[in-house]
Order: sequence, then structure tokens, then C-alpha cells
Amino acid sequence: MADDDTMKDYILEVKDICKEFPGVAALKNVSIQVKRGTVHALLGENGAGKSTLIKIISGVYCQTSGQIFVNGKKTGKMTPKTAMDLKIAVIHQELNLVPQMSVAENVFVGREITTSAGTVDYREMERRTEDILKQFHMHMDPREKVCELSIANQQIVEIAKILSLDTDLIIMDEPTDVLTDNEITQLFGIIQNLKKNGKTIIYITHRLDELKQICDEFTVLRDGQFIQTGRIIAYTVDDIVRLMVGRELEEQFPYIRQEVGEEVLRLENCSRKGVVKNISFSVKKGEVVGFAGLVGAGRSELARCIFGVDPFEQGKVYVEGEAIEIGSVKKAIEKGIYYTTENRKKDGIFQHGAVDFNMTISCLDDILTGNVIG
Repeated sequence: MADDDTMKDYILEVKDICKEFPGVAALKNVSIQVKRGTVHALLGENGAGKSTLIKIISGVYCQTSGQIFVNGKKTGKMTPKTAMDLKIAVIHQELNLVPQMSVAENVFVGREITTSAGTVDYREMERRTEDILKQFHMHMDPREKVCELSIANQQIVEIAKILSLDTDLIIMDEPTDVLTDNEITQLFGIIQNLKKNGKTIIYITHRLDELKQICDEFTVLRDGQFIQTGRIIAYTVDDIVRLMVGRELEEQFPYIRQEVGEEVLRLENCSRKGVVKNISFSVKKGEVVGFAGLVGAGRSELARCIFGVDPFEQGKVYVEGEAIEIGSVKKAIEKGIYYTTENRKKDGIFQHGAVDFNMTISCLDDILTGNVIG
């Protein structure tokens, strides 16, 4: 452990943190130091232990062993309340908003501003929310319900909620995952302003091209273990990838030649009023076809049309050469078309259903015996 004078340079220090779940050691003697007033990237492949470490720092999980120091002082058992009292806040990758409440109500949820009469001062909350959103140059109505916002704008609300708090250490978990390039630039501007005001950021991302734009230092985890900490300026992206995967990579994205087969799907001039217009393309067996565009360009809407959630009103659809009309989700599934939703939590699962229920809901016909699940 560093001496007291050195520890004053660090807003956060974790030492020999271990976390065990039944049959799994998620973290093994992880130690990191985060300097005050910096943007510190926390990097690693999926399953490296980043989320587990963040949940320990924010009090969601309790470590099996190890110590946490904040502002040079050893903490006791961390809880979400303790983390908040220590001015630690997290912007989770998983959105944590109340859909039926307004933007302003979500920003101040649990900390509602009240009038002298003790009633909620909605007007003041809306005014303060608008001031925060202006930092993003986002024209969003503070009175609008969150459920009516795009996923990208919901992410902005999450960030605004944290900016409304008096925090010293902000943990951002994949904050740019659903943002456009313009919104990312605006976010980076806010992060720079936070640094100028003495705030510290722990920044988790898989977009390694962002590191040199915004980060000062980095720490790499691999298989639940600490690998290395360093200054971003001293490493190339290839160096960091090598640390993350533990081996040399000749190519990050090697080209794999794939033989393509016969056409499996074709759209001809397909439209739905106010959603998509005159869409034509084809997909062959063995192909991966990507759709690019800014938020609001119609990519997700096109997928919903193909899957029959919002059926096309004009145009022709061919599946394996056969002209069909996909007027419902049931019809799409019968033709072998499946859809992974943009918002998995809202549209992709039954949150109150068990895992086996969710896993089998789309194939009940295969497991029903006399109208009873066998």
C-alpha cells in the first residue's frame, strides 16, 4: 500500500480485491489506483471482471476479501448509500429509468425539489433539468415521458441524472454505446469540463479508438486478474489489445472468406408510411448484411417491419424465392425469420418470468403435450 502522502494523489484505491460466486472466482487479487482529476479507462474483454469490480466499488456487491480506500481513507462495508455518501456515482450500461415518469422527474428521482409548502416543485425541477441538458446542446422537453424517448436520448437522461448530483468520482459504463458521433463529441466535451472542475471519471468502453481522445490512464483486467496500468499516451491500440487478450494478434478483424449460397431474403420497394420508404435489398445464405445510419435513420424500424411487428404497407417480400406477405410476427417465425430487439429489457424478455420460461416461449408448440407443457 502506498504511504499517506502518495495516497492523497488518489481518489480511489482498491487493494487485493477478490470476489467469489458459487463455483466461480470473478476477481482475483485485483489492485488499481485512480488519480484525482483524471479519466481512467477500465478495459478488458467480456467476462474480464470489469462489471463485478464496478459493482463492488459502488456497493452493489460486497467483496470476498480486499480493501477499498476513498480519498486515502479505508472504507467499511460498501453499500449503494455508502458510495453515494462518498460522492461516487455510476452511469450503468443498463438503463435505470422510470419509463412513465418525465425526464425531469427521472433526473431528480428520490431527491425531489419541494416548495415551502412541502409539495413537489415540478417547475424548478424542469428548469434545472433544462439547464443540465443545455450542456449537451440537446433540445429535449424536461416534461416528456422517458418511455417516449429513443434509447440514445434515454442514455442522455441517465447522464443528466448523474450531473445533477454532487459527485467527485463518476463511473461511466459504456456511455457511448448507443450515441451518435455528434452526441459522443458532446459527451467528451462534458467529460473535459468535469475534469476541469476536479471530477474524476472511470471510463469503461470497448471502443478503443476513444481512448486517446478522452482518457489519461488505463487499467486492463483479464480473466478476473489485474494485468497492467499505464498512461494512454505511451501505448498503441495494438499494445492495449495485446494486453486484453493475452496474445499477439496479427489482425484485429481478420477477413474470413465465406462462400455465399442462394438468395434467402429479398425486399422490393417496401414501404411503411412515416417509417421506411422504397427499401430494396437481398441477402444470400452465408452473408452478413449490415445497415448503417444515425439514430432515427430507420434501421430498427426496418427490422420491425421485416419481422412483422409493424408490417410493410407496400412492396414485395421474397423468402427463398417465394413471394410472401409478412403480416404478423407469427408469420415471420413460420418462415424462419427471427429478431433480436434493440431494447432487450423492454421488448426482448419477460422480466418477471423464469429463465426456462423465456427460453421456451417461442417454441411452445414443440414442447406442448395435450396443451400442457411436458
